[in-house]
Amino acid sequence: MNIKLVFHVANAVFSLLGLFMIIPAFVNLHYNHTHSSIIYFVCSFMVVAICSTLFLITRQKNYDLNTKETFLLTNLIWAGSGLIAALPMMFAENIPYVDATYEAISGVTTCGGTIFTRLSEVSPGTIFWRSFLQWIGGLGFVLVSIVVFPFLKVGGARLLRTELSDVSEKIMPRYTDVAKRDLVVYSIATILCIVLLKIEGVKWFDAINFGFSTVSTGGFSPHDDSITYYDNVTMYWTIIFFMLFGSVPMALVWCFFRGNYKALLKNSQVRTFITMVVCIWLIMSLWLWQHSEYSFLKAFTLSAFDTTSVISTTGFVLTDYDTWGSFATFMFFFLAFIGGCSGSTTGGIKIFRLQISFQLLLTEIKRKVHPQAVVEYKYSGYPISDAILKSLVAFYFLYLAIFSIACLLISLTNFDFTTIISSVIGNFSSVGVGLTKVTGPFGSFASFPPFAKWLLSLIMLLGRLEIIPLLILLTPGFWRH
Repeated sequence: MNIKLVFHVANAVFSLLGLFMIIPAFVNLHYNHTHSSIIYFVCSFMVVAICSTLFLITRQKNYDLNTKETFLLTNLIWAGSGLIAALPMMFAENIPYVDATYEAISGVTTCGGTIFTRLSEVSPGTIFWRSFLQWIGGLGFVLVSIVVFPFLKVGGARLLRTELSDVSEKIMPRYTDVAKRDLVVYSIATILCIVLLKIEGVKWFDAINFGFSTVSTGGFSPHDDSITYYDNVTMYWTIIFFMLFGSVPMALVWCFFRGNYKALLKNSQVRTFITMVVCIWLIMSLWLWQHSEYSFLKAFTLSAFDTTSVISTTGFVLTDYDTWGSFATFMFFFLAFIGGCSGSTTGGIKIFRLQISFQLLLTEIKRKVHPQAVVEYKYSGYPISDAILKSLVAFYFLYLAIFSIACLLISLTNFDFTTIISSVIGNFSSVGVGLTKVTGPFGSFASFPPFAKWLLSLIMLLGRLEIIPLLILLTPGFWRH
């Protein structure tokens, strides 16, 4: 394995991340936060200087990455970006490094969990930096799901290419073209979201932050009151639309823009996801309408926003849904596991895994009813290979095992049961919020001890990279030639 090449490419990314630190530095300068501005400038200079030097030292003649090097590079960039991005926040906001690291990793993984309790005391540059990290993290994950996950045979890109069939070779001939295509779609959606929010009366600074956090399905807000800072129903539905946008495969959105409307509208993942979302809207609206003083229209808006926010793993909130009753609490806990479609910016288990699992169940029932029949495992009309089935079982096992172990370790903090399990799944699925007053819709993870914050940071990385790419590094065979 060419470790030198891996570090060469990683340092190129880290140098670019250092350059990005100049942006929040100017934001602080614009809002007269001179001290914080200087800190961001200094951190930017130091990161660029060190990483650029390492980049030059590790120069290579051959830039071809093999599979092992791709996995190592992916993990290194994701973890390293969080550790480096935390530096200016630590010094500018005078917080411990563990808190800054949790905040930064929450940003790059688009989780949205926070340790800040009073955002009014946080510098504008740091507010912007958090949202910007989510934006670049959301785009980065889409690229990872296309480049890295296919090697695991359960990645969304492999299934997405299968479903696109005749158009996939035309729109995805090279990974560089994929990156350019996704950047264009992602950027246009972000700009459109920001402009619409501004037209609807949102301040420019807030519109930019909300735009970054919405399209990336990240959920960081520039205000402690989250979205409720603005009492604007039109704004709420705009954000709902773009949360749904971030939940569908980016490649299919590109097909839609190119005039191939059927690719998006007839995709099994998208149809299942939208159908599920609409059904949940109606169920929760009826529940809230019957168990509150809200009108049905108000209950529908609140339910649509909060359920979409959770299932898309964004984490924005309009109300404290912990007060909606036990049925609603269970529903939100269930939704936190699901996530959106593969090839999107969302976290969670993903729709395609649930579809395959359901298809396997139906197939097994058919086998029991007709033992002599030859029944083939299929997904969207295409055969499911044994490799995909094995990887799917492995993913579910690891997901449950990691969730259980994390809950057990976090229980050492002596928080109550609901806080523990909802906090773990909130970080694991990139939702960013729990179900209690401590880490719920308007809470934070500030009261967690340092070891719990480090653990939750690792959980965020595991969940964002869908577990297996990170665990592969722990296998002895990975490091053998």
